[in-house]
Formats: sequence, C-alpha cells, structure tokens
Amino acid sequence: MKPIVSCFLSVLLLSEVSGASAQTSGAPPQGDPAERAWALETCESYAAYDQMYDCSCIADLFVEKRATMPDASTITVFNGLEESCPSASGAAERAYAMCAETFPFMGIDGDLEDHCSCASQEFGRRFVEEPGL
Repeated sequence: MKPIVSCFLSVLLLSEVSGASAQTSGAPPQGDPAERAWALETCESYAAYDQMYDCSCIADLFVEKRATMPDASTITVFNGLEESCPSASGAAERAYAMCAETFPFMGIDGDLEDHCSCASQEFGRRFVEEPGL
C-alpha cells in the first residue's frame, strides 16, 4: 500500500477499531443527504490527501459505493476510492513545493525553476497512471 493512502486509511481504521462505527464517528446514516458532504470533509481533512486526490470525486464514489455496501464499515467503503480520483495538478503542486524546499541540498547544477517544474510535472503525470506513487 502506498504511504499517503496508508496514512489516510490508518486514521479511518483507528476510528473503527476504537469502537466508533460509521455513525458514531460522525458519518451520517447511509442514504442521508449529508453523507456526500461528510465524505468530502473527511477527505479534505487529511494533510496532503486533498492535494493528491480529487476529494469531490472521492465523495461521489463514497456515496455510490456505500449504497451498494450498507452494512460495511466506513473504512471498507473508503478503501480504494482514491485510485479512481488522482489529481495530476495537485500532485504536481505538492511535488514542486517539496522539490523547491530540498533543491538547495540536492547538489544539482542548474535552475531550481527548470528542474522542479520538469520533475513535478512528470510526477503529476505518473501519479495519475499509478495513484499513490
């Protein structure tokens, strides 16, 4: 499992293991109109997750998947949704920021802008091909 996905699912798992069901952990009952908003807010609340993935897409898929799995835990429903909703631009933005921060320590001859722009755009493209890269 990829690190960012693992982190997101671990937080959901902790709420499940601690005895909190989907309803007691804040999720509205299945079929409730507030369900999509809850899934969107949950996705957006995890650091970097909302940059790397399209949380609106994840929220839509969560509602669709939960309707087909009414007795499943929240983590079971969320599991794997991110693979259908990667954000190339968000992943590239995050990669650029990380590159710019570490560039001075890389020992690379050249321009930060050129190097980090190229590297981050390639990362964004590859991230869509393999979400969670």
